[in-house]
Amino acid sequence: MDQKKTMLSPADNLRALLAGPEMVVISACYDALTARLVEQACMPATFMSGFGVAATRLGLPDTGLISYGELVEQGRTICSAVNIPVLGDGDTGFGNPLEGLMDFNSLQQIVGFQAYDEELDRYR
Repeated sequence: MDQKKTMLSPADNLRALLAGPEMVVISACYDALTARLVEQACMPATFMSGFGVAATRLGLPDTGLISYGELVEQGRTICSAVNIPVLGDGDTGFGNPLEGLMDFNSLQQIVGFQAYDEELDRYR
């Protein structure tokens, strides 16, 4: 990693990556260790996988059982373990649009996240 890139924030690093002409390939992580492995593999960023978090924290598939607090805690742990940008899985946003905004504010260390526009009975 060059010196200029290390002085940028993770969000600025992600913006620079996405502004480039090439496709950006990243690997998913689910905890601090796998995030460090992604970083050591010279990936430019990582994505916190909702399935991976559910599988490692609960031993279950991603069926909506991970709580908002567990996801935030896992995201903070991952972000503090690496210097590369971390994108996150926001699941269904954990409620209405205002609650989704609260999710994003709680995950401020994560430079971006995806949320699904689906109803909870998608798991049935």
